[in-house]
Parts: sequence; C-alpha cells; structure tokens
Amino acid sequence: MLGGDEPPCLPESLLREIQEEHGRPCPRVQLAPQNGVAAELVGFLLDERLRPLAAELVRIRTRWMEPGARSLFILRLARALQDKHVTKALYPELAKARG
Repeated sequence: MLGGDEPPCLPESLLREIQEEHGRPCPRVQLAPQNGVAAELVGFLLDERLRPLAAELVRIRTRWMEPGARSLFILRLARALQDKHVTKALYPELAKARG
C-alpha cells in the first residue's frame, strides 16, 4: 500500500470499505509531527487504567510550549476526542442516537 512489495495487511473487502469510508486505500495514517504528542495523550485518555496519569503527562509533554501554544494544543486534543469518528468507535450507541 505504501509502495512496498509486502502483501496487503487486511482482506481486500475490508480495504475497499476503508477506501469508501475514508478516501484512502490503507487504514494506516501518518500523523503530522505536531500531532504525535496529542495522539499519545489520546491513548492515555481513552484507557481507564492510564487516565489518572494523563494530567501529569500533559504537564511533562507540554512544558516547553508557550502558554498560547499549550492552550491551542489542549483544544486540538479536545476536538480529537469529540470527533464523530472517535465517538462512533467508542460509543456506538451514542453515535446512533445522535444520528
């Protein structure tokens, strides 16, 4: 999928569904570098066992940021967690109720 000679990682039928739903032939997503820390934090926030550590991780991973950049980062993180695709994956019943 990414130009290599390896076979597809998923069955062709599932890859077609991914293409139709997301407009790309592969489920893998390359994150922009500025979203790497946000993705790491989302992982902590979505896992009940790691959630208590999230505030400390935010403090550690954003300490180099200016206050305005830190605020924008937190807002970007919140938008990611509120995204309709994330909601659908985590809470399918809620997503159906919202339409």
